[in-house]
Amino acid sequence: MTETTPAIPDLEDLLDPAVHLLDLSDELATAIEDTYRRAVDLRDARLAGKPVDLRALLIAYGGLCALMAQAQQQLQRMGEAIEATPLTVPGADR
Repeated sequence: MTETTPAIPDLEDLLDPAVHLLDLSDELATAIEDTYRRAVDLRDARLAGKPVDLRALLIAYGGLCALMAQAQQQLQRMGEAIEATPLTVPGADR
């Protein structure tokens, strides 16, 4: 690195959160679907005049919230890495 070349953060700082987000994508899709199904089950039980038990929906919702929090953390990490990366314009050094 010279005095005129800014330090470029390790590319792993950008790639690591992206990989984690990709890993979370299937889990998030499953959690969203599960939460939806539990809500539909609750609606159907209510329409059928059956007792309504919120526990299954609350458990599914809690799991979805936890996964969304993990995704938000990874997005924040990625944003911080992007902000730390200097903007370069191809051909600007010519």
